[in-house]
Amino acid sequence: MKFPCGRGQGALEYIQTYAWAILVVLIVGVVLWQLGVFGPHSGVNTATGFSKIKVLEPSIIYRAGTTDALDFTAVNGAGIRMREVRSAATSGDCQRVWIGTSYTNTELTTEEDCNEKIFCYWDAGGSDCFCERYTYLNPGDTINPVSIFCNSLDSGEQFVVHLLFEYQERVGKDYVTHQDEGTLRGTVE
Repeated sequence: MKFPCGRGQGALEYIQTYAWAILVVLIVGVVLWQLGVFGPHSGVNTATGFSKIKVLEPSIIYRAGTTDALDFTAVNGAGIRMREVRSAATSGDCQRVWIGTSYTNTELTTEEDCNEKIFCYWDAGGSDCFCERYTYLNPGDTINPVSIFCNSLDSGEQFVVHLLFEYQERVGKDYVTHQDEGTLRGTVE
């Protein structure tokens, strides 16, 4: 009994050729998806760049109104207990972030000195410098809501906010300060 040798080899070459083509298309698709080519155009608000403090994207809401504020929920995704969690909008359409509690910073006695600190703001009454902090955040705990006070934008306008989180991690007997940065993008509701 004789087997035709050419058919098996031809079929194998055919499968290999098309398998490589399909693999290339899949890789290009994944790369484009990771770059956000498919995401921001869908009208969904997004959070990118954060590695330890995760922003729950469905919670990002920027409502235009008497007080323009961007609200969202963040989660400790680092797997460690975070201490003294603070946040600041470093640039973009928003400036002041409010999470957790605040304390009066008696060391900063002028509005100029207070406003130089990224986690502080001068009281509207003009007498105190308030700095914000969230005391402890265990793994998986949420901060809800994180509020960012923003520029006045109309419904339908795009917003971009560059956000910085700062927290401390206990290492031995000391605390080490870490930062986590990212960007929030979307459309005002």
